[in-house]
Amino acid sequence: MSPSRGIGKVGMLILTTVLGVISTYVIWRLEVPPTGLKPTVVFPPQVKVPVQTTVVGTVIDGATNRLITGAKVTLLAKGLSGSQETDSFGGYLFTVEEIEPSTQATLEIEAAGFNPLRLNRTLDEFSHEPDQLLTRAPAPPLDAGHGHGVVIGSHALAVLGPVASPATRKVRADYVRIGPRR
Repeated sequence: MSPSRGIGKVGMLILTTVLGVISTYVIWRLEVPPTGLKPTVVFPPQVKVPVQTTVVGTVIDGATNRLITGAKVTLLAKGLSGSQETDSFGGYLFTVEEIEPSTQATLEIEAAGFNPLRLNRTLDEFSHEPDQLLTRAPAPPLDAGHGHGVVIGSHALAVLGPVASPATRKVRADYVRIGPRR
């Protein structure tokens, strides 16, 4: 072999081994911080996640367990309010945006022939309390002497809808959205 032909197979093996050891050492030094220094942790900037709470429920006659349709339901929270009537399944649904779930709120329900209901809780508590029971209002006193008819029984004759059961409830397609104006 003449010296001009190169380093040969053995020389190539030695060169490859030396380069492998050097690159392994460099990579190890980049991954492991020097003794006494603490690694710097960089956190991404805080991104505010939109807050949204859903308050959904059903209004039920407490005496007969029937769904009450057409009841006026109003939700007030942090100076904002929304109102709607219950659907044919006695249901209501509010979506509250940009107000923390821990915020105090008021839910008011009014229906003809029933005592009004006013509840004060947090939005989160309302979102976990799906059924609201209404009690019947007392019958009006008889107006004896004017002869306008006779009241038989204390319950008004009204169609109150189907009996409340999980099978008759549905997810509302229409709802009221409460939040700051955009």
